Amino acid sequence: MKVAKQRRTMLIAGGVLLLALAVGGWFGFRWISRMRIESEAFRLALGRTVSRLSGVTVAFERVSEGGGGSLSVEAIHVQPGPGMLAESAEFLDASALLTKSSWVGSEWGVTSVLVREGKVRFNPERAALPADSVDVVPLPVGGGAGEGGGMRMGISPEPALIAVDRGRVASLGLTWAGPGGMEEGFRGMDLAFKPLVSGGWEASAARGELVLSGFPSLDVVSLNGTLKGREVTITGGRLGLPGGAVAAISGKAVLVPDGGVELEVSTAEVPIKYFLQAGWTDHVGGSLRIPTAKWSAAFGAGAPRALEGEFVVRAGVLRGLPFVNKIALALGRRDLTLMEFNAVRGHFKWTAAGLELTDVAADRDGALRMRGAVTVAASGEVEGKLVLEVSELLLPRSGPDGGPSVFPPVRNGVSTIGFSLGGKAGALTDTFPAAPGEGGALEAERPELVPGGERPRVVPQPKEVPPTPEALEKEFRELIGK
Repeated sequence: MKVAKQRRTMLIAGGVLLLALAVGGWFGFRWISRMRIESEAFRLALGRTVSRLSGVTVAFERVSEGGGGSLSVEAIHVQPGPGMLAESAEFLDASALLTKSSWVGSEWGVTSVLVREGKVRFNPERAALPADSVDVVPLPVGGGAGEGGGMRMGISPEPALIAVDRGRVASLGLTWAGPGGMEEGFRGMDLAFKPLVSGGWEASAARGELVLSGFPSLDVVSLNGTLKGREVTITGGRLGLPGGAVAAISGKAVLVPDGGVELEVSTAEVPIKYFLQAGWTDHVGGSLRIPTAKWSAAFGAGAPRALEGEFVVRAGVLRGLPFVNKIALALGRRDLTLMEFNAVRGHFKWTAAGLELTDVAADRDGALRMRGAVTVAASGEVEGKLVLEVSELLLPRSGPDGGPSVFPPVRNGVSTIGFSLGGKAGALTDTFPAAPGEGGALEAERPELVPGGERPRVVPQPKEVPPTPEALEKEFRELIGK
């Protein structure tokens, strides 16, 4: 009995010792593996390997084991070669989740990559080389990293292959040099990406901001597209406009020195005041919609970038402009100092030089029509030619104070008169004829412009009421009594 008891004790002690050795060996192996991954030799070897596989110079800062089968990197610096689309790239706080086989084989399978912040600078004017893009092998279905490799006692810093399934950059900046060398691009964009089996990348973005020289900044609501070599195809996207409206976009960009960008653009209704230069918001109102337009921009010495298309302004309003007041006075219609049209349609071209409006046609219940073209330069200078058509039903029999009318004789039921515009918003000039005896511009009643399309509400000015004879007699008696 005593011998059997001693034997059991020895067996238990031996088992505990073996377990302790196994646990100690495991933690020791993990400690050695962690120290190896965080070593300078591992970091440099990994940088050389990724540079060789990607074709660009890559340097890592502080590689560490992130836990849960992942590797973490404090920073990644990428220096593309001459002729590549990207000039430089930097990624901060990156982590990669690897397949289990990656830790014991000679091939890496990366199921996901997460980067906190990235900065990439493009230069489309760089001459393209035969192979100037970085393509990554997609991770096969099932998570395997590919064939071959064998077994290793720890992850290799020199894998023969790196296959990636997908990745995400939480805050990405994509910038390039715009006109005059000014920096343009996307800021703070949340970008998810995935390598394609056929080569190239598929990406989708949310949030962020698009900044372009000479144009207002736009919020990125969503963007979806692909990048293959130097061609970007935007399959669909939405950009936030001032005032809360959204523009839908699609198109492509060819990122070569003589290439450019062409996008189809359309918008829902938005108050027009958000698109007017300073000084015009007090004079123009309504709801703007762009049914169809095209954004085009060329690289190098190509045509200047432009947004061009059709526009519709619902419940368009003009007020406080000299020619509007002259028209109202000539028609004897004080209410027309706030001139509202059911709809204003036309063609526009918006460039950094200014805004061109052509084929403009405005209609007010069929009784008052205006057509023509107007250009507003970036400096605020105005140049335009307009034609006013007034129905004979709206024409007065004579001009103000019984004088002759400024309107030509009626033909086919309308009187037509042309005039020109010049000056600036605060000092607009025109050639509309002043009515005989006109003592100056007619003061408009101050309305509240409602850009949403409701008819503007006119707030009448208080008028002085003359005293009645009874009131005058009472006042006279009070004076005598004093």
